[in-house]
Amino acid sequence: MRPWHASVAMASTALLAGGLASAVPVQAQYDSVSSPSRGVLCDRASQICYDQEGISLGLTRQYFGPGAERKLMGELSGRPTPKEFRLSNGAVCSVPMGLCWSDGFAKRQVSREMSRDLFSTNVPGGQASGNPDRDVTRFTGICSLAQGGRELYDGRCGLRRISDGSGLMRYVVVQSDGRRFNFSNRSGRLEVSDASGTWPVTFFDHGYTGVFRWRDMTLVATREHRGLRQSRDTRVIMDQLFLEP
Repeated sequence: MRPWHASVAMASTALLAGGLASAVPVQAQYDSVSSPSRGVLCDRASQICYDQEGISLGLTRQYFGPGAERKLMGELSGRPTPKEFRLSNGAVCSVPMGLCWSDGFAKRQVSREMSRDLFSTNVPGGQASGNPDRDVTRFTGICSLAQGGRELYDGRCGLRRISDGSGLMRYVVVQSDGRRFNFSNRSGRLEVSDASGTWPVTFFDHGYTGVFRWRDMTLVATREHRGLRQSRDTRVIMDQLFLEP
């Protein structure tokens, strides 16, 4: 599978390090990557900052400004949280292993300095879930995604209703560009989770179309259906969008 970091790096190259680079106080310097404080690495070329959990929106905003944070937020939306990332100096860091390597994905030369500066304490490996996902329904549709007034996607998508085996039902929208949105109704509140975090969602029923809004994002999902029943209950409406006709 192609590393996710590549798309972020490509999308970020248009952002010049320029004047913003001087705003980062350097404690340790590794070419275009610096450690302004213990537990933080910032990449001037991509204008992204990282902590022990990986990509950090808050630190990116702190060291590179709100424009860099907004750009990164758009890139993260719908993406799985990356467990490894490559920096512009060629180094690769792994969150589960708590290590960085200076020779990239070859992973033969551990960078003690970057590992120390980013992972001041070791990060435990991820734990696999004992409840495998199971598709309840699966459909195709047309989706459009926008951030503010900027269109991010318009094309085919998959609509899935998934049970994780613990009784929690998730509504998943998968776009052909790789973005995946997991919507779940926890304690009566609809939420979406992706690499940018977990956000409350407002859902609007438009008959054959469902509109999801959170943060500055709008996702519109449409599929053919013989008729969706009207309801004031968001859970009922969500079920109808993802259920058998």
